[in-house]
Parts: sequence; structure tokens; C-alpha cells
Amino acid sequence: MSRASAQPKQDAVPDPSSTPALEYDPVRLARVHSYRPTTAMPRLHRVKGTPFRVFGFALTDAWLDDYCRAHDLGPLDTLGRQSNAHLRAITKVLDEAGVSGRTALKPVYTGEVRPSDPRWPDYAMCLVIGNNKTEERRRPPPEVITRLQAVLGSDATPMWYKLA
Repeated sequence: MSRASAQPKQDAVPDPSSTPALEYDPVRLARVHSYRPTTAMPRLHRVKGTPFRVFGFALTDAWLDDYCRAHDLGPLDTLGRQSNAHLRAITKVLDEAGVSGRTALKPVYTGEVRPSDPRWPDYAMCLVIGNNKTEERRRPPPEVITRLQAVLGSDATPMWYKLA
């Protein structure tokens, strides 16, 4: 008889005081992973191990709600009407800046935790004006940035974001 089989079986439930923290903790992951936006230009995506990043302006739901109210773009009382008003706001921003053919709209991580559920990272919609796929797309023209800043009413610089 082997010594391993002679010992009594250990209980399947570990003692909570002796177990390490959970390996999957979304709040810790949201802070540890590189979800935070940055102004530093990333390497090209084709380099092995380089994550895909997008360059642009993040538009949170709160900012879109305020913009819709300021420009009277529709009611915000239901989720459907809010989505329609947000789409009108984004279309208005793109048309006024004259960059509707050059931009895309993508969800990105903001680097914060979600206010409604702090276990998950928060995200926002981003007006994408560049990415790190090619050298040309990494450097958008400065006039596009200044036009968008003027229409958005902000002097904030665009950032590099991770897609959500």
C-alpha cells in the first residue's frame, strides 16, 4: 500500500483564510491591464505582441446627454429615444467638423470601472480618427484634430484607446 493512498482525503472545500485572492478579479484586472488611455503613440500593430489601439475622442453617455440637451436633439426619457438622440448628436458633430468620411465610431475602454457595476471596466464611444495599423493612420492630420476640438467645445487632446 502506498503512503499517498493511506492518508485520508483532503476536504474539497479549502479554508478561506489560507487561499490566495481569486485569480479572476475584474476590478483588479481593470486597474492592472492596460485599459487606461494614453497620449503616447503605440508601435505598429503588425509588430508581434503589439495590441491594436485606436486614436480619437471618447464620448461618454453623460457628455452625449448634455450635448443633446444643449442642442435640442430629442428626448432622453427612454433607452430607445436616448440612443436616437445620441446618434443625432454624433452625426451633428461629424457633419459640423466635416470629417464624416474620415472617422469611425467604436466602443473603447475608458480606464475606469463601470459606475453601475464596479466589477467591470467602463467604456465609452470613441470618434476614431486614427489607429496603429499603418504609419499613415497613426498620424492623423492636425487640422482634423483642431476641427473636432472646435465642434466638441473642448481643448482636450485625442488619446490612444483599447477597443472594448
